[in-house]
Amino acid sequence: LVFSTDCSTFQDWQSIVFFFSAIQVGHTAMTRIASGCNEQQKAKHVADYKKLFPGFDVRAHFTPDFSIDPITGKRYPFYNKPYGLKHWLQHANPPIREDIIALFDPDMIFLRPLSISMDDPALLYARSYSPEEIRQAGTARLGKPFAQRYGIGAQWTRFNKTYICGSGSPCTTMAPKDADKYLSVGPPYIGHRTDMENIATWWSDFVPRVYEGYPYLLAEMYAYSMSSSHLELPHTVVDHHMVSNWAAGGEGWPWVDKLDDVCPIEVETFLPPLDRNLEEARDLRRWLWPGTPLPTVLHYCQFSRVAKWGFHKRKLPRDLFSCDREDLLAEAPRQLQHEVVYYKEDRGVQSVNMNAREARRRSFLLCLLTRLTNDALVYYRRVMCPHGATAKGEAQKSLKIVFPNAA
Repeated sequence: LVFSTDCSTFQDWQSIVFFFSAIQVGHTAMTRIASGCNEQQKAKHVADYKKLFPGFDVRAHFTPDFSIDPITGKRYPFYNKPYGLKHWLQHANPPIREDIIALFDPDMIFLRPLSISMDDPALLYARSYSPEEIRQAGTARLGKPFAQRYGIGAQWTRFNKTYICGSGSPCTTMAPKDADKYLSVGPPYIGHRTDMENIATWWSDFVPRVYEGYPYLLAEMYAYSMSSSHLELPHTVVDHHMVSNWAAGGEGWPWVDKLDDVCPIEVETFLPPLDRNLEEARDLRRWLWPGTPLPTVLHYCQFSRVAKWGFHKRKLPRDLFSCDREDLLAEAPRQLQHEVVYYKEDRGVQSVNMNAREARRRSFLLCLLTRLTNDALVYYRRVMCPHGATAKGEAQKSLKIVFPNAA
């Protein structure tokens, strides 16, 4: 498992939550690609991860800051993803020996361990697949990468493909319907190391030219799709690795919709004992809704709101994961799933209606985001702070990041 970040405190706390949640579901080895860190930051991350996750193979790989666009001089932070991946694949120390690489985003929390096998017919494959295609999907392997479906579509097929990919590239002739079926994708990207090395090479080559003509957020994602098309690597596209946008198709929401209660009262947390070694930790698992299928990760890139509750990653205090505070996030109440309205502060307080399914999906996100972030925060303070863990009691769950004075 690997994910790409810059070296901001904003992505420092996301990295800790990512590592913690991955360990919770049984993963034992993962790497943060951190771009643009100074020497003091590098030393701190290495020391912190060693202290926080002893016995687990949790690493940081440091790269230069790649975020400045070479043509305009403007900052496009998402350059760090393709260039950082390429740097890690070429310069990892020790060298990468695993056959399969899975690239995530830092703002993801694990609900289930990642599986690279698609042999289970109960999995939520993209609906455009025929039964025969599903049968042949098998396992991620050389020449057969997998990825989560995202609703980015085939817009890149209208770009200047000859300029970006080169004359005669397969990218220039891919039909929009095939681009949408096989390459409307995002993290987690899962592929054989050789395929990921090739993709990273062309992804890094294409992304400045994509950004030149399309200087927007999704430029690096379209560049990934174009590099995969250039290499003739159509992806097996699945729905079940992620939930994020409550209104989207192509995500793992059908599993969530089947839950009787989308907001558990309490989440039992496995806090890795400080003397636990890697071998002993392999059989330790933490499950939400045991025996029930759930998406692999919760991707908190949206502003989730129900009633006067909300979670937005950019609204969390930058110093929350520090020893200077003792408060925890206020945890969304169970009854939230029965609300059918949310409020927003836009030229005054406005209410917005939603249907029952949307309310349950939003509540699922809010309940888990507040609880699982608190779990990681309690663990962080227990290990890193001189005063030890803040007791996870109601008195400390006081930080409400939207409408802070509302019940």
